Amino acid sequence: MIVREVNAGPKIDYALNGTVLSLGGGTISIDLAARQQDTETVIDICLDDGHLVEGMGRWYVATIIIPPRRYHLVDTGKVDENGAPVLASEALPLDLDAVVLNLWALPETSEGGSEV
Repeated sequence: MIVREVNAGPKIDYALNGTVLSLGGGTISIDLAARQQDTETVIDICLDDGHLVEGMGRWYVATIIIPPRRYHLVDTGKVDENGAPVLASEALPLDLDAVVLNLWALPETSEGGSEV
C-alpha cells in the first residue's frame, strides 16, 4: 500500500491485515478487496464531532484510493462454432501495492493533543 502524508502533524493510526484496512484502532474497518469495482473507488474518512465517519465530515483524516479491478482471460474448455476456444474474463486479486492511503493531520484539541 502506498501511504502519503498530505501535511505535517499527527496522523490517524492504521493497520492492514490481509485486505482489511483498519483506522483509528479499529473504529473503521474496510475490506479493500470487497470494495474494489471496475472503476477506481475513493473512500473518504473524516472526523465529525469527535467520531470517525466514512464519507463527508468536518475534518478529513484519510482518503483511500482503490484501483479498478483488473481481469485476465481464461480458457473455459469449450469451443465456439468455428472451433476456436471460448475464453472468459476472470478478476485478478486486488493488488495491495496499488492501493493509496492519503493521510491528513488530525485537528488539535484545546489541550494541545489531537482529537483521535
